[in-house]
Amino acid sequence: MTCPGPALQRVPERHQPFMGRASRQRPVRRAVRVKTVQRVPRPLSQAQAGALLEQLRSKRDRAIVLLMLQGGLRPGEVLGLHLEDIAYGRRVVVRHRDDHPKGARSKSRYERVVDLHEPETLAMLSAYVMEERPADAGSPLVFLVGGRGRRRLEALSYDGLVKMFTRATTRAGIRAPWVTPHACRHTHATAVRPRASTTRSSSPTAATPPASPWKSTPAWPSPTPSGATTTSSATSPV
Repeated sequence: MTCPGPALQRVPERHQPFMGRASRQRPVRRAVRVKTVQRVPRPLSQAQAGALLEQLRSKRDRAIVLLMLQGGLRPGEVLGLHLEDIAYGRRVVVRHRDDHPKGARSKSRYERVVDLHEPETLAMLSAYVMEERPADAGSPLVFLVGGRGRRRLEALSYDGLVKMFTRATTRAGIRAPWVTPHACRHTHATAVRPRASTTRSSSPTAATPPASPWKSTPAWPSPTPSGATTTSSATSPV
């Protein structure tokens, strides 16, 4: 038992506090958490998006980026698309699946329908399926590995998508830590938000979709390949 302090010895027994002769507790160290600043996702500018599209060398890569950029799809949702999910009335059905060979999957567990207001997105997707996608593929997935290598006909993985995106942004000179495939989704959300507010402030019974902000920018390149037309993209077969 430890000896009480000199000040406690001068205090009478009846005036001493309860457990006054008990040994002092050892100090407890506690970690203090400091709040850090959470950075808001940054969208791509129209010039950056245009430079990115110009550096994409295949129809598959352009279709992938356009689905994220103009359709707002997540990278996992794009990789998990099946041929039956493409509705050529300018719609894409996003379903939650866990059967992707490379582990890509959708974040949301709910099925949703995405309207593609930009005709070049569906035209590029149709051009890829008709002209570039391997005809002897038995997989229902839309985006596969082409070429003549040993990985031909395999499903495109998330790592493959990131490598493709990194090479394209490096060639375009817009490589930055925040420039990721998911930044295309934030770019779509930034472009759609003012368009949606304009629609709500106008007549609620308007049947025609509002004009897209991409159309008014000359820096946005048209990804439609030579020889392909976009006027019949709504009924283009796959």
